[in-house]
Amino acid sequence: MASNIDFSVHSGSDVFFDFPCGTCQGNDRNIEAEFYCDQCTTFLCGKCMKHHTRLFQKHATLGKESISKWPVAIAKSHILDRCRIHIDRTLETFCEDHNELLCTVCHIYNHQTCSRVKLIADKVKEVHLEGEIDQLTTTIKTLRIQLMQKKDYFEDSLKSLKTVNNTTMEEIDNLRKAINDSLDKLQKETINELDASLTRWRISIKLILNIAITQSNS
Repeated sequence: MASNIDFSVHSGSDVFFDFPCGTCQGNDRNIEAEFYCDQCTTFLCGKCMKHHTRLFQKHATLGKESISKWPVAIAKSHILDRCRIHIDRTLETFCEDHNELLCTVCHIYNHQTCSRVKLIADKVKEVHLEGEIDQLTTTIKTLRIQLMQKKDYFEDSLKSLKTVNNTTMEEIDNLRKAINDSLDKLQKETINELDASLTRWRISIKLILNIAITQSNS
């Protein structure tokens, strides 16, 4: 039994694939890739492909039937494993505080005070935990629905404010017109009354003068 176990371990570790799964390699597993994502420039086994499809539904992938289109250079050089700043260093850790992949130099000089730095392999295990991706997808959908509801609410509120504003402005215009009309009417009536009073006084004064003149002549 021990020899069989030893043989299975050796056969698993001694197998080398031209296109190994990049995600599994980061998790110390040697699994042959069955798909290639051109946008992510990474190779994926069947299991990792399921998680990839959930996260990146619009990414176009190539299966083994299109293996002639897979980039051999990328499969050999593993460009994605290299630090962009220290190109001779391999990415080994992930900083959750800044959402960045780090090499050992980046970790020591730029992220030493960060409290949530994990090995990439450990982070991959967390991401692959059962139900985590489904929960993330559900959360995103819920947030999207809430965002659309808030958007509709604010748009409706804006329309209501515009309606109230237009109604108020119309009422102000009508009130101002009514006040102006009342003032114009009052002004006209007052002028007419003054003119009538002036006419009456003139007639009365003229009549008194005529009486006085008549009496003085007699």
